[in-house]
Parts: sequence; structure tokens; C-alpha cells
Amino acid sequence: MKFANTLTFSVIAILVLSVSGCSDSDSGSSNSPPQSPKQNSVTGKVADGYLQGATVCFDMNRNFVCDGDETTVTTDESGSYTLSVPEDVSQTYPIIATVSQATIDQDTNAPVRNAYTLVSPPGRHAFVSPITTLLALQSNGSSDEALSPRVSFLLNQLGLSSDVDLFADYIEKRDDESYRTVHQAAQLVARELGAALTTLHQGERGAVASPEELTVVTGILATDLDDYYELFTLSDDDFDADAFALSLEGEWQEFYSGIRDDFDTVHKSIVSYIGKPILIDVGVYRERTANGEVTEKIEVLFAADVALGRDYNLIVRSGSGLEHKFSQADIKEQSSSYLLYSLSFPAGEIADGYYDFYLENSNDMSEQTAIASIYFSSSEYFPEAQKENWLPNGNLQLVKTPYGESQISFPTVNDELFVRISLRNPQGDMYYQSDFERGMSFYLKPTSDVDVVAGSTLNVEVSDNDERFGRNFVSHLYSAPIVNATSQSSVTFSRIYKRWRERDTETTSSYVWQFNASPMVQDEKASPLVPLARSIEIDYFDSMDQQYKRATTHDLDYNQIMALGDDYYVDDEENGLTLSNSLDAELYQDLEVNFLDAFYQSSSEIPYAMYRIRVVDGQGETSDHYDYFRGGESGFDQMIAENIKHSKSDDGEWLILEAPDLELYDEVYYQFNLYVNYTKDGDSRELFVINTPRTALHRIFWRFDDIDAAMASFADEYEPDSVESVVLRASAWDSKSNSLIDTRSESKSINVSNLFDLQDL
Repeated sequence: MKFANTLTFSVIAILVLSVSGCSDSDSGSSNSPPQSPKQNSVTGKVADGYLQGATVCFDMNRNFVCDGDETTVTTDESGSYTLSVPEDVSQTYPIIATVSQATIDQDTNAPVRNAYTLVSPPGRHAFVSPITTLLALQSNGSSDEALSPRVSFLLNQLGLSSDVDLFADYIEKRDDESYRTVHQAAQLVARELGAALTTLHQGERGAVASPEELTVVTGILATDLDDYYELFTLSDDDFDADAFALSLEGEWQEFYSGIRDDFDTVHKSIVSYIGKPILIDVGVYRERTANGEVTEKIEVLFAADVALGRDYNLIVRSGSGLEHKFSQADIKEQSSSYLLYSLSFPAGEIADGYYDFYLENSNDMSEQTAIASIYFSSSEYFPEAQKENWLPNGNLQLVKTPYGESQISFPTVNDELFVRISLRNPQGDMYYQSDFERGMSFYLKPTSDVDVVAGSTLNVEVSDNDERFGRNFVSHLYSAPIVNATSQSSVTFSRIYKRWRERDTETTSSYVWQFNASPMVQDEKASPLVPLARSIEIDYFDSMDQQYKRATTHDLDYNQIMALGDDYYVDDEENGLTLSNSLDAELYQDLEVNFLDAFYQSSSEIPYAMYRIRVVDGQGETSDHYDYFRGGESGFDQMIAENIKHSKSDDGEWLILEAPDLELYDEVYYQFNLYVNYTKDGDSRELFVINTPRTALHRIFWRFDDIDAAMASFADEYEPDSVESVVLRASAWDSKSNSLIDTRSESKSINVSNLFDLQDL
């Protein structure tokens, strides 16, 4: 989370540990020889992935180096170590693991690229990782009280619940999705840590890190974990930490070169936050409730910390003269993970301008540290709903999907605002509330998680930001009762977008309604098919006339859909439409679910508006799905073959791909697809083989081992007579969420056959 106009690095702490010596005040005359300290066998593991060949010791002089007088061991192939040390050492000193270029990362079965140092706090030696390093170097001590705020902060950054143990062996727990997230974060932290230290040492990959360098780099890393979270959530099972690290290496080098040039100032700034409570979010904004009442709010969210109100006070000041020291009475919400301060004022009482937030030392009120500065403007408008016209029947439909989910689609103002919904039962009690999410227009949850019942009310709120920082308003938009859908079929997915597509000599554009509806037939194995859905109607809402207008309609022709997997196309040349439909099925928990895969394309520009995609069943019952199209972005037509670069890395391990950087947009996501053109039984064919994960990085490293495995699978399954070429196509999207895509572009095929031995295929 990044805050403008203020230093946002997490508080970084260098462990300051008290070591008790032996007293020589006993003047007794015993002649017994001094006894050696009792030895204790300490075992544990070291990981990014499990690290073989890391040097491990208890750091008794706190210089983050295993010195000659400190008992030292080397980890084995499972990352394990055993140290024999005096009994009190493991509870008194941090344990460190120095990772050299000779250390083998068992995740990749290869040496690490850059040297780095890992740390875990005293008493927590069982598992030493990049995550324990962040915790150790950001905590003012090793007690639960000192570590707890840092743990809460990192969990918040990674989107994880408070029951996830950041000191646990995440590899051992990899069957749990939360611990897979921790593992992926650790992989990227390790790689950036090594790259940063190498840059600080002028490119020396094996350099030993100083305490000051580790303090600075881990302080910066902690603020980047939410950015990491997006990288690996987009990748799903295709996450490759080395690929991301190589793609980001140039950016890291540039950033840490700037840090190196002003290192002392950065270090001083970070250290000044040692031991202070951790700010998560802060905002000054207006809120409109369901009854139309407007209040103005100042809210500050911290990681839970007993030091707040005891050792430190929070103060807010504005240029208009407001000054307030927060107290226990200002706490709105509190849990084991966070604490939220909140102030409310009548509309018009808060003046426009900057609001500055400080942490004041309770023991020395002259010591005040600035933690955030927020600009408030009262000129921001409240969006208005047209509920009566959006929902002619006055209600929203609850669909129980074949996948065991409850789905509610609802209209909203546009897909640039952030939406939060809540559900209230007939008695008015809230039993579900979402987070703010950009452009959200449907609720979809497993029924086993939240059992939505008819008679409930769905409440829709909108804001201009999903975080308090940068937020100007939160506004209740509308509420609507929920009724059970009566249609036998419903839309389960949709997206409406402008499609740029490079052809042989030009780049063309079209507009696409793409959606799935399910189920479409009673039994996809029956012959003839017995249809459940009769037609598709697509309407848009004309905000000037305040009514829906027809965009297109199509009666489904089941005589043309003869069997599962069949496609049929309808060309409506008069209206410039091409309609493609296919009946497909997928297995869900031993149940085969059939669905319509529809792709309707218009050569003419379509209105920028909210769309309603309606399925009409055989009895005339309808099910509605809402999707907002805000218009296609310009500049995406630059995704053409001549602007796509490709090469093989010097070591031959990577295919390096680079698309033009469409950096003028808040969100651009890139993807590359490989296809094989081959002959079989005299026919020329083309087949998709593999693609990269969709990512915000426009320069991508793609491991040849993964590509070769996909090519071998193709050859085994399809047994081509010959392979004529391997081609690459590049795509760009304006959102990471399928349902929010408004623009996509695709290059024409780029021949990359020279990178492969076609005879082997």
C-alpha cells in the first residue's frame, strides 16, 4: 500500500538483544572446577524453497554474519540443520542463514542467482525464511507483543486471515492455498532481496550484506507485498518466481541504484519508524447513507498494537485549524489484527485541504513522526442510481447455478467506481458484506459459504477508491429485494469489449458481447436435444431516455446444434453482426454441466452503457445479467507484430518476449500464446499449445522447459505428419478481471520456428 506525500516504508527494527554475563561477585571458596554450559541440540529448516548449502548460526554479536567464534553448520539437501549450542543461546539470539551462489534452491534444483541473508527472531529457529526475515528485521524485539503488529501487517498485505502462521513451514503445508501464497511471496522476496543487495554492492552477486543494508531492503520489501500478491494470483498454478524476477530485474536495478545513491538518508528515515505502530490505511471522505444523510469522516486503520494509546498517540492536524488527539473513545472497530479510529462530522464542517497525521511519543510529546498526508475535497459528486428504470420489476434475481453457487447480478453506475454490497435478511440483519471492488456487478459465492435466501435485500454502495487513502466519497446507491429466478437457464459469465485485431496488412476493430449461459439443454447426451433456453436478448440502458433499448437478439437454433461441441455461426450482414454459438460441457464434482459459449461480434460501434443480457427459456421466463461497457481504450492498436520483440537468452533457458509498454493506462495486462501449424492426413491445421500467465509485465521470461513439455505433449497426442511452423501471438487487456475487460488487442502471427527443431515435433 503506497501513500502519497509521506514516507511509507514499514518500521524497520534492528534486533537489540540483552545478553546476561556470569556474575563474579560470589567470593565463596569452592574449589569445584567451572562447569561447561549445558549444550542443547537445535534443529530446523531454511527455505525460500528448501535451501541446500546455506550457512547457519546463532548471531551472538548481531552483525548478521556467521563469525569464526559462532558455531556454524551447513544445511543438507532438505534444507535441514542441527546446531549444538548452550541451552540459552537459541532463546537469546537471532538465527541467521547466509545464502551464497553455491546454495541450491530445491524449488528449482539450481544455485541461487544472488547471495542474501535470512534471519529469524530469537526462539523461532524451526523455520528460517524470507518471511521470517521481514518479521525479524521489522520488529523491535522478539516478544509476541513486538512481533504481532508486523505479522498482522504482512498478513494484510498478502490478503490472508489471522490464523495463518507466518513462522510455519509453508512448503510442508503447501496443500493449503494460504500457505502456497506465503511460499510464492517468499520466493519473490528472496529474489528481490538478492537483486537489491547485488545492486547496492555495485553488481557483486556474492557480497555479504550489512545490518544497515538488510534493514533498508526489508523495509522497502514489506511495502511491496501487495504488488506481489497481484502477480501470483494472476498466475495461479503457472507461477514461476525466476521468470518474474528476470522480468523485473532491470526495474529493481534502477530503483536500488537510486537507493544506493542516497543510502544514509533512506536508512535514517526507515530507522526512525522503529517500534512505532504500523499504519495500514487512512482517509478523509464524505459518506451518504441509505436515508440520504451525509457525514464527513476521518478514519485511520492500524495493525493491532498495544503501543497505540500507551506509548504513542495519534494526532491529526489541518491547515484550517483542526487538531485532534485520538483516544479510546474514537475506536470504531478493534480485533486481534487491526484497530480502526473514526471521527464523524456533519456535512460541511470539514474544510477542503490537507490533513496531516502524526504519531506522538507519550513520554516525550515533542517527538512527533509524520505518517501520512491526505487531501480532502468536498466537490466530488455523489453518483445517482436509476433503480426504478434499471429494474422495471423492482427486484434482483437469485440464481442457484449448477456449480453449487448462489449468483446475483445487479446494475451499477459504471465499472470505474468501486462497489461494495451487503446482504440483509428479512429481519434487517446483515449477514454478508463484501470488500470494495472495482466495477463489481455480480455476487457469486458457493452456497456452502453463504446461503442466500429469497426475501433478503441486497444493498449497493459505491466509492471512488477501494482504500481509504485517495477516497473522496462512499455513497449508498440503492437497495433491492431478492427473488428466486424462475428461468431454467441463466448467464453465468459475461464481458463486453472493444477488440483490436491485427490482420495481414491492417489492424481492425470490432465490438464483442461474450458470455456463457447454463444449462441450455436437459441432457447433452440425448438425441434430439431438448432445449431449456429459447433466445438471447441484449439491451443497453439509454441514460438520456431512461429506458432499455435493443442492441441485438437471437433465437437459438437447436436444429443447427446437433451435438455437444458443435458450433454454428450466423452472419447478419445488414446489421454488421456475426453470432457464434457452441454447446459445450464440463465436469463439476462428477456432474456434467452443459453451457452455451457465445461470441457475438459487431463491426459497428456500440453505445457506452450498462448492458442487460437476458436468457429467455421455453416458458418465456427470463434471467438477467448486467455488465457495463465504458468504451474501448485507444493505443491498444499498438499491439502489432512489428512491435513485439522475441529472443532466446544467452544460456538458452528462456524465451524473452517484449510487447510495447502501454503505460498511459492504470491497468494493462499482457499475454503471449504459442500455436503450431501442422499437417495431418493431408489437411493443414493450427492448434493452440501453451500461453504465458496474464501479467502486468510487458517484458516476460518464458521457460523453454515448459514450452518443450507442451510441444512434446502435442506431438504425442496429435501425431502430426509434419510441423510447418510455430507462431506466437501477443494480446493486451485493460483489466485483470475477465468481467471488467473493456478492451483487448491481438497481434497477427509471428513466426518463431527458428527457436525450435521442427523435425523433433
